[in-house]
Amino acid sequence: MKHKEKNQKLTCTVDSEHAGKRLDIAVALMCPEYSRSQIKRVIESNELYVNGNVEYRANYKVQKNDSIEFEIEKEDVDDRIVPENIPLTILYEDEDLLAINKPIGMVVHPATGNWTGTVMNGLMYKYSELEDVGQTIRSGLIHRLDKDTSGLLLVGKTNKGLWHYSRLFSERKVKKRYLAITSGNLPDSFAHLSEFEVRNYVARHSVNRKKMHVVGDLDMPEQDRPSDVRIAHTKFSKISSKGKNIVYIVEPKTGRTHQIRIHSKYLHSPIVGDKIYGGVTASRMMLHAFSLELTMPDGKTLYIQAEPDDLFKEYLANLGVAYEYIQDKFGINRNYEIVEDSAE
Repeated sequence: MKHKEKNQKLTCTVDSEHAGKRLDIAVALMCPEYSRSQIKRVIESNELYVNGNVEYRANYKVQKNDSIEFEIEKEDVDDRIVPENIPLTILYEDEDLLAINKPIGMVVHPATGNWTGTVMNGLMYKYSELEDVGQTIRSGLIHRLDKDTSGLLLVGKTNKGLWHYSRLFSERKVKKRYLAITSGNLPDSFAHLSEFEVRNYVARHSVNRKKMHVVGDLDMPEQDRPSDVRIAHTKFSKISSKGKNIVYIVEPKTGRTHQIRIHSKYLHSPIVGDKIYGGVTASRMMLHAFSLELTMPDGKTLYIQAEPDDLFKEYLANLGVAYEYIQDKFGINRNYEIVEDSAE
């Protein structure tokens, strides 16, 4: 059964990253749960306000600190996610939050081609209350992982939890660490560095819209940038190297689609097992969401960690790296840790 959900009122303020973009593009980027076509319909219906005034031009260039308000009707969605008895590893749980260790090959939420067998189908079986959290089809989902990326995934158990933790992600107040194994030949400017950062513009591929790519450095003239261009910023810290293989701790400072994967390709050293971006063949894609550090609603700091599967650990071992070494140097010896706020 499908239904129309009631209108939702949204307010957002344009930041420096989105300033100068078309109104429909900027709003779609700031509110990714809605499509650009949905946003355009709202604009064309004279139901979107910029700084208190109706703005009917989708091509209006938004300015920093513009206040945008609108009501939007959620698209037709399935009435509920079908609960399925899918085993999931729960790493942490409190009244507002769930953290799971997502296995490789599992889609996060139902969508075309994957209406069953997803993380959310499994969670709905055990936590039926999630149906009342957020949008039905993504009930409580705070962020996402690619199908072939394993590791730490957060879900809000309440609207309070969903709002709090989603806000931290959107404001870049979450410290994210991934384990990545790449293979290739780094450019000379990076090869000798044990730690480095990549900053550039990325956008969807003009031909294959399921792919992303680097379109230019940050000094790229505005007139040459695609309309959907976004800044991507990633920090790479080498743990070990053997031959063409490098083991990294990777910290994405922004949250772009396929960000670590396209930056690895940009460095001429794609993620091992990444079939889309040219990685060497492997039993799985060697990218794992290792840890998250973030502030809880009560001000305490929550550190959560997800152990990779045996395939990942075996690949590490073949490169002479024990997972226990990574755990000791970069993590903790348990699933989570809560630290009291030390501020006076």
